[in-house]
Amino acid sequence: MLGITDGHCSSMFGSLLIATFNTFDSIPSLSSSHLNATINDHIRNGRLLDAWKLFDENPQCRNVCSWNSMMNGYIRHDRIRCARRLFDEMPERDVVSWNTMLAGFRRAGDSEQAIQHFLQMERVGLRSTEFTLSTVISVASEAGCVILVPQLHARAIRLAFESNAFVGTALIGGYANLDDCIALHQVFDEVSLKTVALWNSLISGYMDLGFVGEARAAFETMPERNIVSWTSLVNGYVCNRMLDEASCCFNRMPERNVISWTVMISGYEQNGRFFESLELFLSMRESGIQPNQSTLSAVLSSCAGCSSLLIGRQIHVCILKSGLPVDVVLSSSLVDMYAKCGDVDAAVHIFESMENKNLVSWNSIIGGYARHGLSARALEQFKRMTEDGPRPDHITFVSVLSACGHGGLVVEGERYFASMEGEYGIKAGMEHYTCMVDLYGRAGHLDKAVKFIETMPFEPDVVIWGSLLGACGVHSSLEIGSHAAKSIHSLEQDHPAIYMLLSKIHGDRGAWDKVIELREMMKKMGAKKQKGSSWVESSFGYISDDQAPYILTCLVSAPPLLGLAASWCTSSRWVRASDTNQDSGEEPDVLWRDVISGKYGALDRGWFQVLEMVRGAQWCGGKLAMWADDMMITIGYCRILLGRNLERQTTVFAVGKGESVVFGGMPG
Repeated sequence: MLGITDGHCSSMFGSLLIATFNTFDSIPSLSSSHLNATINDHIRNGRLLDAWKLFDENPQCRNVCSWNSMMNGYIRHDRIRCARRLFDEMPERDVVSWNTMLAGFRRAGDSEQAIQHFLQMERVGLRSTEFTLSTVISVASEAGCVILVPQLHARAIRLAFESNAFVGTALIGGYANLDDCIALHQVFDEVSLKTVALWNSLISGYMDLGFVGEARAAFETMPERNIVSWTSLVNGYVCNRMLDEASCCFNRMPERNVISWTVMISGYEQNGRFFESLELFLSMRESGIQPNQSTLSAVLSSCAGCSSLLIGRQIHVCILKSGLPVDVVLSSSLVDMYAKCGDVDAAVHIFESMENKNLVSWNSIIGGYARHGLSARALEQFKRMTEDGPRPDHITFVSVLSACGHGGLVVEGERYFASMEGEYGIKAGMEHYTCMVDLYGRAGHLDKAVKFIETMPFEPDVVIWGSLLGACGVHSSLEIGSHAAKSIHSLEQDHPAIYMLLSKIHGDRGAWDKVIELREMMKKMGAKKQKGSSWVESSFGYISDDQAPYILTCLVSAPPLLGLAASWCTSSRWVRASDTNQDSGEEPDVLWRDVISGKYGALDRGWFQVLEMVRGAQWCGGKLAMWADDMMITIGYCRILLGRNLERQTTVFAVGKGESVVFGGMPG
């Protein structure tokens, strides 16, 4: 009903031209006002095809309002090409016709056409209205053409619109993008009738420039507030990374809509407070507010951030049940969530089912493959992207170079790095150089890595030297490792990684006196090794081992409670568990494998079932792999998935009765 294709649109315009030059005496005559009212009614109710039919069959009753209504209908249904063709065929146009197309180009995100359209309107001699100027100022601001803002401001003054609230609101946004706080305030003062929208624009402008105090003062001063005022203040706090203030303001809001909830949920997600984001989403559902695509996309990003596959799947089910149209943004979020949570097959399935794929979609699937060490598949997708997809950006190449590093593809990595600027015009940043150093380091080409660092166009940071030092630790290179350690020390003194990795290198060489000396130095300076962390995801919520002694509670036949607090053993990559049941009488430090195998009666096959085991692809060694295999033999029903490896983070297993409980950890 709404989907009029461009081909169908062409045939319609063909019939329109014929109808324009013929007499329709046989068609009953309608008044223009009646025709326009009926067309507008059809458009309001989504019956675009009926509106077109009525418009096409009554050429003698059409006036400029009829044409404007049809253009507006096409624009509202995202048919900008049809609207443009209709505009070109109009026998006469008024300023509303030009404003309608200007708004249509802005809605379609075509800033170049919008600005060209405005210039053409000026050339034909039509006088711009306040709506014309406010729209074109907003277009210039949103498109980054901020140099046009002062010129358009001058045009508004010449047309005596400087005191108009619509124009003033647009100018405040434009000057905020120009980082001109003085001009922003002057525009506000010049407006005679200060509407709520103007005040809201002033608050947003101050927040965009980082003037939080001024924004707060404006909020307190404004005579009338609406839900947009509160949401603008919350969003401003979020953008300035003041989450506690944003939360306080959000809690004070007299009413909230889906945008308010989405702003706060996205704020938590963007600042890495993923659990709070998910908890707020649950509160939103309990309040009766239905989420939109932006809300669900932010929640999926939170699931990806905390590797919560369980909740991510539940959100996916909510999307399917809600009946919301799954647009390219939501689909890309699903791909990213599944890829980062370890279910690569699900990510690929969703990606391949997408009719339209944007840059984010391609980056998500390539990054997912690279993150899990599937280098060949990552490079295959990159090849597909260059042939059929959008032009790659700097994020794409971070994933491609990372894939080459994990796969030991040195030659390919060098070729892709060279093609960035030579073929795609992308200047390599610090993150790309870090990937190359990591590529050389993993492959054992340490001398090549040092030469590469020396030829960098900017000074290497701690991350690059740390990547080289880590590679020296793997390959036991004391000379280059010492050089990297000195470089790190010059940038950040007493970094614990210096002592830990040098200690490892000396230990590999048998120089235990040096190991003891380095550890004594660490004690004197108070430098501490970064601790590992573990967590559990279950119906009980998220509990980490630094928050509570019980990170997993298992029912046994009595059924007493057996709490198991897990931590990483410093001498190996085996997981160890502390039996916190004081009545068991067993040794408090036992191998988790023994607990799983039923040696201590912690798990009974009649009560418990291992649902998932997820292993880290990049750091998992032979011992952990054997532990996984032993667990498979002991329990008998495990499903192996590939886990997320972010900063050596991995989800280890899921166990529970009638529920999924995910245990995870990061070796120190």
